[in-house]
Amino acid sequence: MISVLLGLGAAAGFGSGDFVGGRASVSASTATVLVVSQACSVVGAFALAMIVPSHTIAGDVMLGVSAGIANVCGLGLLYHGLARFPASVIAPITAVVGALVPLTWGLARGERPSSVVLVGAACALIAGALLGREPGAASMRSF
Repeated sequence: MISVLLGLGAAAGFGSGDFVGGRASVSASTATVLVVSQACSVVGAFALAMIVPSHTIAGDVMLGVSAGIANVCGLGLLYHGLARFPASVIAPITAVVGALVPLTWGLARGERPSSVVLVGAACALIAGALLGREPGAASMRSF
């Protein structure tokens, strides 16, 4: 039961953060929104790091730094897209990419997910491509 509550809390946090960040990017620069959001994240991560005991090695820190940089780049692209295009197109495509990146990483590192997972990933790719070809997309504002 606790895992379900934690999952719901994480989903609500990510969803509301993406929504608020996208809305804020409409009136403020994406860089400004990223600085504010990531400053809040660093404070939260630091507090959590002080509470949870762990043994850390340099490789772990480098992976964390790399993941943080990738996260900022991804959020910047998400906020930029949400500020300029319909969320009904940007949000699902972002979700598909967000799910496929760790799957691809796992496959590259030798993990072998079930065939159901692979079929689901293929369906998600097809759905993302179809969504990107939405009628009227040519009339949207460009980058």
